[in-house]
Amino acid sequence: MARGTTSAAVLASLTLHSCVILGRENWTHVPPLATNVPRIVKGQTTRAEVLDWFGEPDLETEQGQAKANLNMAMIRSYWPADTGIPEPLKADLERAFPYSGIDENHEALLYVEQRNTSVLILPGGGTAHRYVNRLLLLVNRKTAVVDGFWYQAEF
Repeated sequence: MARGTTSAAVLASLTLHSCVILGRENWTHVPPLATNVPRIVKGQTTRAEVLDWFGEPDLETEQGQAKANLNMAMIRSYWPADTGIPEPLKADLERAFPYSGIDENHEALLYVEQRNTSVLILPGGGTAHRYVNRLLLLVNRKTAVVDGFWYQAEF
């Protein structure tokens, strides 16, 4: 590119009235889910090991009903443990958990991590992306052993 063209492009960019805002939010577990997922062995890993490696699940079934816990990274970032989850949010989360009624023999444990990225250009538009990691485990209620699990990583 010629020197005059480069100078004109720089001058033009300085005279434009615009602003670029970059955003990024990370709601991950400590340690991240991907750290311990390889340790899970179907038919061998126990519920106690899962809780030791990942902590309390974000959502779990309790007597056939979904139960939201404060372990969810997004919730922890907004509400301290001593305040609990606001009831309307808790109810929405529990209603959205579709695994509460798999069968009477299994408990479902769900762990979620999320990353949001955004670019906002003013005036004008922008883009936003959401990436989610999910770990779903089915634990046999009688043996307390993981009968199956599913892990999806987007980041």
